[in-house]
Amino acid sequence: MTHAPLSTRRYSATQLRLLAVSLPAVALTRLALWVLPSTTLVRAARRLESGAVVRPVRAAVHDVTWAIAAASRLVPRASCLTQALAGLVMLRRNGHDAQLCIGAGRDRQGEFRAHAWLEQGGRILLGGGDLRDLVRFPTLGSTRPAEGVRTHR
Repeated sequence: MTHAPLSTRRYSATQLRLLAVSLPAVALTRLALWVLPSTTLVRAARRLESGAVVRPVRAAVHDVTWAIAAASRLVPRASCLTQALAGLVMLRRNGHDAQLCIGAGRDRQGEFRAHAWLEQGGRILLGGGDLRDLVRFPTLGSTRPAEGVRTHR
């Protein structure tokens, strides 16, 4: 999903509220990734995504993902994992379900790369891009392979 730069359009009150909440969420997630092992945070995210969504929908998915992407441009070194973890929390807080996806592989030059993204019902919500060369790690508790992305066995 392509997001407009911060300075090129007017924003709704919902978008501004989401940006104000997303900026500290992204910054705290980035800080947590510097301090804690990423496996600890990924396990916490997996527990979060396995719980039932109990809040009513307050903001649209595309507004939440826009706010995370916009906030990530303001936080130094806000990696795809930072964005995916913060996005998962923000989506859940706004009543939306999402799945944290992580994959790794080699690019066309043979260099190792890893990537994290969010999906909902097989549709990429945040962190898309070129996933063709990635092997998607299985979701904890899932026995079904992901569609469209090779699954590690």
